[in-house]
Amino acid sequence: MVAYGASEALAVVVRALGGSLGLRPVFLELAYVMVLLVLAAAVVFLISRRTAQHPVSTLAAEFPGQAPGPERYREDVAIRQLLEDGRPPPMAGNLSRLEIAVFVSGHTHAPAISELARADGRTTVIVNTGCWLRQLRPVNARLGAPPVFVPAFVHTHVRVRPGQGGVAVELWEHPKPAERRLPWIERAAIAGRMPSQPPIAAEPRLVARHVAARGARELR
Repeated sequence: MVAYGASEALAVVVRALGGSLGLRPVFLELAYVMVLLVLAAAVVFLISRRTAQHPVSTLAAEFPGQAPGPERYREDVAIRQLLEDGRPPPMAGNLSRLEIAVFVSGHTHAPAISELARADGRTTVIVNTGCWLRQLRPVNARLGAPPVFVPAFVHTHVRVRPGQGGVAVELWEHPKPAERRLPWIERAAIAGRMPSQPPIAAEPRLVARHVAARGARELR
């Protein structure tokens, strides 16, 4: 019915322009092919969406630090569990967990900083330095399509220094725009949701700052 309606509309246009009704079968066939193409594209879209949902959800579970929400990345959870259990960190010898004021880690490329409260009222700052690389960050697409991964630079580092009331731990970021060469279909899927880019000459900025207890050691 859709193809027939389209052919009738095209026939009316042809008559208005003085065309011949002999072209009607041609327009009917053209409309039929167009409808088939639209249906095929819809089927491919639904199959692609279903196929992409599994690896995307798997990556989010494997790297929760990159997924939206308050979930902590796995390394942070492992470090917290180690300190809470009173076990010495790897290659730390007989160092007591009570001597650890700052626990600096990396490798996961997920910059983050948090505190672990101790029973004696002191705190241990757990910080991940992040990385100096370009990453792909998921952006939710419209109409339930699979997320689009947009390039972004992650330039972060950690500064640890004596401060008022204890050891100051700072997480710093060096904003830098990343080149984005996305296909038009991906740009259309996230229209209005594209993350903003920092200025080219953006200055380093302080992301977060925590102060650990005095008298404890820093562990890298």
